[in-house]
Amino acid sequence: MMNKIKPGFIFAGIIFFLSLLSGCLNYEQITTIKKDHSGVMYIHYWVDWKAGQDTSFYSNSGLFAQDTIRSRFDYDFLEVNEINMFINYSDSTRHAQINIAFDDIQRLNETKPFKGANFSIVESPGGTERFSQFIPAFFTGYNLDGKNFTIQYTYYLPGKILDHNADVKERNKLIWESDLATIKSGKFIYAVYVPFKLKETPVWVYILASIVLMVVLVYLFSKKK
Repeated sequence: MMNKIKPGFIFAGIIFFLSLLSGCLNYEQITTIKKDHSGVMYIHYWVDWKAGQDTSFYSNSGLFAQDTIRSRFDYDFLEVNEINMFINYSDSTRHAQINIAFDDIQRLNETKPFKGANFSIVESPGGTERFSQFIPAFFTGYNLDGKNFTIQYTYYLPGKILDHNADVKERNKLIWESDLATIKSGKFIYAVYVPFKLKETPVWVYILASIVLMVVLVYLFSKKK
């Protein structure tokens, strides 16, 4: 009996199609979260592609069909800014790139592409916030080599990072890198941060404004006399 693909990750069906192609999947997600938890996300995935291969196979899967992808992101709180499909003939790979903007990252949990991702941002003691996301298992069978499926998540968080389980940290930028072989039953990624303060108006602005106001008042008073 063939094992079924576990649902819950964007375009999880790609695993099934790649199992037929014995291909290699690469998935990259770059997300910028703002202070109000809105933000933008760039999604890029690509697979091995051989010249002369039936392109209708990919089209029928919906993985490289713009209309299908756009329909999967058809939500009031989402905006699809760009969808780009291309073939890189230099290394025989087929690519899909998607740029979206969202009102609240936690509302992505309501969408089909991110079902089971469990995006969460909660307030923690001391004025900190804790971001987390769950990476579900991609597959449970097909005799696939999980090491051929690479995954990378990059997050830009709106604050100073205090704690995290990322592989790379650069100021408020975190990168998680993995493959399907190490994810197994799923993996939580998280980060605790102190939100950036709103930029305060410099004192010199108030001083300059006061001086200008005084000059105007003196001018008006003298003119009245």
